Amino acid sequence: MKDNKPVNLNPAEFERNAFCHILGRGVDWQEVFDRNYWENVAFKLRPGDAIEVHSHDHRVKFVLHLLDVNHRCSPPHMEMVAQAIYPANLRFPTAEAGERHRFTVRSMRGSAKEYEIYDAVEGIVIRDHLNYQIGLDTAGALELDAQHAEKMTAATAAAAALAKPERHNRVERNQV
Repeated sequence: MKDNKPVNLNPAEFERNAFCHILGRGVDWQEVFDRNYWENVAFKLRPGDAIEVHSHDHRVKFVLHLLDVNHRCSPPHMEMVAQAIYPANLRFPTAEAGERHRFTVRSMRGSAKEYEIYDAVEGIVIRDHLNYQIGLDTAGALELDAQHAEKMTAATAAAAALAKPERHNRVERNQV
């Protein structure tokens, strides 16, 4: 069995970033859950980062934990989880269905500067030893290709369904 025990520890500031964002006066705190909201600063964000968000009067405070980020597509892909600070019972909007991307970029085990593209559907690494920006570009292209393939499959299924009604009509006429 392979020994998976850590051999070193890195300070948190080398592994992830912690940001703070104070909303402008008149900005609803729920707007931060729209991916377009972060478009101008998404290039600074990486998976594992945290953004502490405060309303302008500091009456609403919460932390966004980033699970996956790709700023190389528009709007940027951001998978995030919110954790309330104040009020403690703050309720957050639910994530959109299907928001999770199939292809994600993650750092390679044992390397601080090389990344791999992981296919969440197949459960395999499909590219490795990549620079982070190239990984994001490639993952974005693979994601668009997968979405296009899904649309084509759906269109083919719809066309096949349209061809079937004549046969069903014949069967219904014979039954009457």
